[in-house]
Amino acid sequence: MSYRGTALLLLALCSFAAAAQEPQSNLSDLDLQTLMQMDLNVTTVSKTAQSLYSVAAPIYVITAEDIRRAGARTVPDAIRLAPGVVVGQIDPGKWVVGMRGFAWQYANKALILLDGRGVYTPLNSSVYWNTLDVPMDQIDRIEVIRGPGDARWGSHAVNGIINIITLPASETRGSAASAQLDSNGSTEFVVRHGASLSPDVDYRAYAKYLDQSDYAGTENFPRLGDRAAFRTGLRLDAATQTGDRYSLMADVQSGRDTSILSGQNRVPIRYDADEWSVVSRWERGSAGKLNQQLQLSFDRINQTFYEKRRTLDFSYQAQLPQRFDQTWTFGVTYKNTADRLSAEIGIAPDRATQNIYGVFIHDAIALGEKTRVLLGTQLEHNELTGWEAQPNLQLIYSPAERLSYWASVSRAVRTPLRTEDGFDLEVPISPGSAVLIDGNRDLRAERVLAWQAGVRMGVREDLFVDLAAFYSHYDDLVIQQAGTPVFEPQPPPGRTLFPAVYMNSASANTRGIEAAIKGQPVTQWNVSASASVYSQTRLSDPLGFGSVSAVDHQFQMHSAWHVSPVLQWSVDLYYTGELSTGDVPSYYKLDSELTWSAGRKFVFALGVKNALDRAHVEAGVNSVDTVTWIPRTTYLRVINQF
Repeated sequence: MSYRGTALLLLALCSFAAAAQEPQSNLSDLDLQTLMQMDLNVTTVSKTAQSLYSVAAPIYVITAEDIRRAGARTVPDAIRLAPGVVVGQIDPGKWVVGMRGFAWQYANKALILLDGRGVYTPLNSSVYWNTLDVPMDQIDRIEVIRGPGDARWGSHAVNGIINIITLPASETRGSAASAQLDSNGSTEFVVRHGASLSPDVDYRAYAKYLDQSDYAGTENFPRLGDRAAFRTGLRLDAATQTGDRYSLMADVQSGRDTSILSGQNRVPIRYDADEWSVVSRWERGSAGKLNQQLQLSFDRINQTFYEKRRTLDFSYQAQLPQRFDQTWTFGVTYKNTADRLSAEIGIAPDRATQNIYGVFIHDAIALGEKTRVLLGTQLEHNELTGWEAQPNLQLIYSPAERLSYWASVSRAVRTPLRTEDGFDLEVPISPGSAVLIDGNRDLRAERVLAWQAGVRMGVREDLFVDLAAFYSHYDDLVIQQAGTPVFEPQPPPGRTLFPAVYMNSASANTRGIEAAIKGQPVTQWNVSASASVYSQTRLSDPLGFGSVSAVDHQFQMHSAWHVSPVLQWSVDLYYTGELSTGDVPSYYKLDSELTWSAGRKFVFALGVKNALDRAHVEAGVNSVDTVTWIPRTTYLRVINQF
């Protein structure tokens, strides 16, 4: 056993000894209303706090309790809990996270946020999940909006928005440490300390170290991918008697990853995966007054094999007091991002700066006490396609306190990416042939027109139901258009070249139904389930990099049983249908965790991931990186609060 494993076992033994002298805490002290999502306030839809029952969109909230109970140790693993989201692991640091059935490595139509800050890269509109190692015990909730985002968020929120919201510093006072060891030799250590500097000022500091071992790969490549990362950060929250609220968040992560690209020359590539970011936020306002929010962020990312990028992001929003049954909201956004790309990925120019700015306006009109109409638009300018309009219209009817019917129609866009604009790459596919990938500087923005409708209800105090249906039509989708093959006789024996150019040459339709339910059959037993069924137009391209891998159905079930006041047993079952590309069969995934609260200071968790299979594949071969088999994993986690 490694020295890390030995250290963890010693920590566990010492903790057991100390726990015997501590009073016991109660794992079953849960807020039933919050558990049932009845009294939750959400902020992602309108950028202001509002009741879940006043939202005219299909939204699901993954709470901190959901994350803890499921034993999720990564952000994508926590996102897996939401209905309508397809999550699959490629290797220790790379994930597929798609919405509305779409599932491939560079699913580029979902907007991922961390505390309201966009964390996607304009290179391919995906997320470097290996630089998003947020400590899971610091996440307050994850708000998942399926379908086009509200007009306030701008481009790229085509199929949905996922906002990871961390706890305010006032909620994490005191100190805590945790350690985890799993059967694959991976280890994780997290320490955190928070305190009050004054009655109105709180802070939190943390550090996290992660070492993930190689995953079992294919028969010919049995050990693929490993990573190690260190992340540290500080959060400061302050409030004034005049109603001003300030937040400052700074995070630094440094890591090392190994990837093996698909193709004939599968050579391991080790590269740095580093990031640092600073986010500042100011808020002012209360009910019946002008509400304002200003956020400024700066981040720098370094993925040495792919890109180096720095981004400045600014947003301001103001909501006027309700007058004549109308509530107006307006705001401005600005983003400046500059990159330097690795020569290996074949994009020209290898350096570029983009400026994106926009304005939005939104009006909520009350038609009596039970009905509201919401309409708005965002006008956003980018340097590739100019001005883009993204309007939306929503209607919500709430005949009772915990019952709402809603419908919406929205237009959203996804602007061209650096890969689509500037690719100039030759990819060998056999000793005598290659594909020539060419970018297109005349691309238009992809467009979607989406109709959605749903109902959200608290049937009883212990039963919550959420249903949604949608139809989306996509135009000007960017795919690789095959050209006429060309034979080059020199040098002998010659070779055949297959041109592939990015073009706005596809359209698609998707439709589906999504359902979620949460309940408490008996006092100590919490259950939830969700199911999604989709029908989609199939698209493809010569290489598969732009093909739309999709699943047509998925479901999941979750159970948390409080065996005693100090013992909880949770079981999570997932089913994901076969990928449309046919390279990943349908699979079940079963996770389970037993948690023991040994006093007020110590918690022990013993769990298993992928219990039904020795290993299975979750992502298709159209991923750029070689896909690994995700193994069954058992783990022990120890948490000490002091």
